[in-house]
Amino acid sequence: MHNKSRSLKWFLIGYFLLICLWPWPPSRFLIPILPFLIVYFFIGISDILKKHLSSKLRKLLLISISCTIFITNIFLVVKHIEIRNDTNFPLRSSSEIVSWNSYENIFNWLKINTSPKETIAYGFDTMAYLYTGRSGIKPFLSRPASLFYSDDYPVTGTTKELGIILYLYTPKYLVQTPMPRFLEEKPFNALIDNLIKECPNCLVPAYIGKDPRFKIYEVNNQKIEKFIH
Repeated sequence: MHNKSRSLKWFLIGYFLLICLWPWPPSRFLIPILPFLIVYFFIGISDILKKHLSSKLRKLLLISISCTIFITNIFLVVKHIEIRNDTNFPLRSSSEIVSWNSYENIFNWLKINTSPKETIAYGFDTMAYLYTGRSGIKPFLSRPASLFYSDDYPVTGTTKELGIILYLYTPKYLVQTPMPRFLEEKPFNALIDNLIKECPNCLVPAYIGKDPRFKIYEVNNQKIEKFIH
């Protein structure tokens, strides 16, 4: 039994090191081993407390920690349910609340104002296809080195790279909305603003929602072509 426990410890150490080296957010990879981490956390706390507290005080403290964690999780779950019911949005960002109705308005506008054969440029390209039936392209490349490892290259590329993507795939519209839990949101918004400044009329506003973060731009391909060349 002792050898099995030692093997598990080394496995978890190796798994933890792999997560540290993996170029994407590690939280999703912690879920499979979360029960082990919780158990070892309490074992570690108990071993430390053995040196300083009596058995009764140690048990009382561990029970208090467990109850605090449990109550905190209950509070967070209830809060999440309240926000989800208010917004109809399945995810909750730590910094903002987004109404799903605003996304639905975007999708309805696209279905009315585009044909099924047209392409849409959108950070949530797969969602655009799911809710509108229009082909979607993501107008930037994800760069893990820039997102998580402080690489100097722009997270969502340069304005010229954005122009090249729009020129090559010729989407009729570019959609800008909140992208909860995606670190590309702010850099992509800044990239759009920079393109509008550097290339006037390359992106022409076609729709602005009640929530002004929801916008649709018509792509002027002739202006884009001149800009990238």
